[in-house]
Amino acid sequence: MSTSDVLFLERKILAAIENAVHILLVTHQKPDGDALGSVLALSHFLESKGKRHKIFCRTPYGNQFDFLSGIDRVTADPVLFSEKRFDLIIVCDSSDLKYAGVEDHLAALPYPMPTLVNMDHHATNTRFGDWVLVDSTASSTTQVLYQFFQDLSIPVTKEMSTCLLTGIVTDTGGFTNPATTFGSLESSASLLLKGAHYNRITTNLVKNKTIPTLRFWGKVMERLEFNPRLGSALTVIKKEDFSDKELDSEAADGIINFLNNLSGVRFVMLLRELYGGKVKVSFRTTDPSMDVSGIAEYFGGGGHAKASGFSIEGRLVRTKEGWLVV
Repeated sequence: MSTSDVLFLERKILAAIENAVHILLVTHQKPDGDALGSVLALSHFLESKGKRHKIFCRTPYGNQFDFLSGIDRVTADPVLFSEKRFDLIIVCDSSDLKYAGVEDHLAALPYPMPTLVNMDHHATNTRFGDWVLVDSTASSTTQVLYQFFQDLSIPVTKEMSTCLLTGIVTDTGGFTNPATTFGSLESSASLLLKGAHYNRITTNLVKNKTIPTLRFWGKVMERLEFNPRLGSALTVIKKEDFSDKELDSEAADGIINFLNNLSGVRFVMLLRELYGGKVKVSFRTTDPSMDVSGIAEYFGGGGHAKASGFSIEGRLVRTKEGWLVV
């Protein structure tokens, strides 16, 4: 879209916000820093406008995000879909409504479908909604939001700045992956000038590994295999790996991004057994010529050219040929 088209769209979204009485903010299941940073930055903006709103995320967030201002506003309780009557829903950082975890809830609303806004940066976004603001060149959805605030001369507070920078730090892997561009660095510098707490972000999201967690990582790294034909590296996480009572549910967070630092590898894969008979498959690459989003999209997942994933039914089994999902 041209700059004028983007500005027209942004003004339409702002008008929808100003005309709304009760707003629902939604982000994707198993939320990361970009997911939570985007809805919380919007929440602070809505609060400054005196707008009644709720934040929904289908699954609980990890306690590493407790430092974010307003995090207690996020609920996983679906009862709000029947108890409240929303006239505007804004979905952030989700390529489709299924990934957002609200497809079934919206289909069962006891009132007419509200206006739907889609704000995202995933290349696999399905362009759902009435107003669609998607920029696949942005590092994160929070970068898309920051540009939205800037274009419309909306003041960005310290609390909003920290939320927005959290998303950029998360999706750039701490400024180490290909999403680290002039735009993401420029936005980050501007957010720091506005009072974003960078040290608070890194302390909680980067420098947060415990001894049991690193022991767990060691077990996963021992399984690391290299496929010279594909130029890929792969490792797996079994359900029983979480038998240590000292491990929390976030112990595996960051493994796939750490593996993406490998040299001499075109792409990396992490296969993780989930409870409920599913296996989550994650891809990462720093190879300029590779796009891993297509593989994930084929299996019903999504993501970016350099980071994607999907889930399938099955369990992990070790064979002579390697790890298989059966």
